[in-house]
Amino acid sequence: MAELTLTDGAVHIALTGPERAWTLRRSDFAIPTAALRSVRAVPDAAATSRVLRTPGVPAVRRVGTWRSGGRRSFVSIATHQPAVMLRMGIGSPFDTILIGSDRADDIADELLAALPPTRRDVPIVLDPAADALRGSLRLPGDGPQPAALLLPGSGPIDRDGDAPGSPLGIQLALAEALAGAGIASLRYDRRGIGDDLDWRSVGLHENTADAALALRSLAAHPEVDARRIIVIGHSEGALHALRLAVSAAPPAAAVLLSAPARPGSEVLAWQAEQLEPGLPKPVRAVLRVTRTDLAAKTRASHDKLRATSTDIARINGARVNAKWFREFLDDDPREDLARLAVPTLALTGTADLQTPPDDLAVIAELAPGPVDLQQPEGVTHLLRRDPAEVPTLQDYKRQLRQPVDEQVLRSVTAWAAGQVTRGGDAG
Repeated sequence: MAELTLTDGAVHIALTGPERAWTLRRSDFAIPTAALRSVRAVPDAAATSRVLRTPGVPAVRRVGTWRSGGRRSFVSIATHQPAVMLRMGIGSPFDTILIGSDRADDIADELLAALPPTRRDVPIVLDPAADALRGSLRLPGDGPQPAALLLPGSGPIDRDGDAPGSPLGIQLALAEALAGAGIASLRYDRRGIGDDLDWRSVGLHENTADAALALRSLAAHPEVDARRIIVIGHSEGALHALRLAVSAAPPAAAVLLSAPARPGSEVLAWQAEQLEPGLPKPVRAVLRVTRTDLAAKTRASHDKLRATSTDIARINGARVNAKWFREFLDDDPREDLARLAVPTLALTGTADLQTPPDDLAVIAELAPGPVDLQQPEGVTHLLRRDPAEVPTLQDYKRQLRQPVDEQVLRSVTAWAAGQVTRGGDAG
């Protein structure tokens, strides 16, 4: 089994003879600590590495270079074994390194101690009873400091904002940008990620309850100033951020990234309308010949989902999170927007195909509190830029090879810093 050691400002990965043969590598290699974006231990390495092997060995051992969404990962793990996960910056030979070890927690702690505070995470478990909602708290400063709760979009999303096959990395990018401005942050694996629960069984309202638990935990931390906490949500996470912002114990401010301002059923119908123009010409021709109405098919799927009563159901041959869909279809954020009093930044790019950019105007119209609107040109739902004149979902694969848009990160960070600075002065 490969071994990780920290010497001379670098993490050295020592490979065994068989591992070199399996991975087609002639020698060991090292990663400078300056290139590390994050370090953490994962309880089940095999469940984390849901990517394609190129090359490697299957079954009880997974060894090799793995690819997912244009990202490269070096993996050497055993089934159900803990592992150390290293995330690297642009220009590194791998985006992720996953090395199995029964001492994963101790090794991760040693590596974290070598990183500067802006890149050092404190591991936490928000729901110890269920061993769920594992997360990372980044504390760039000392003493009570401003902080942000980072809430991701829908699906099987981990604390960094990644899903199998879709390494978005939005929450990790936000954590890095905020740390550079002296703002702590908490990000966590959604329920059903890294625990014994199927993420498909978790409903929209349960995700809100988990976000509320995370907010209370963040506010109670001795290194965090509870008066200067911001919630930052993306896509579905923006809906949870909105609910927290109008709760009995609201945060100081909220950032809504790609937040819809219409019922969930209307959001999904709008998404279906955006799909057809971006389809290849032969596919559009088939749809015309067969007189296929995508909007009608979407409504039919919604009817099937509304007719279900289980948490997970099989729709059109696929197992889906039926409970979540039933709750999302009927969710109307306008009711919460009408009570939104805390300072809010609402940002949706002009190339967003999953959240209507025009909903920004609705947010500003409904919210009684101060709202800053930003609509960056060419920014998509992935918070990357699409240079195409007509944005399409087919461009997502290319976008995933790019980092989160720097302008978006600067805008969010600058706005958040302005809010927590005023909050601190007011206290």
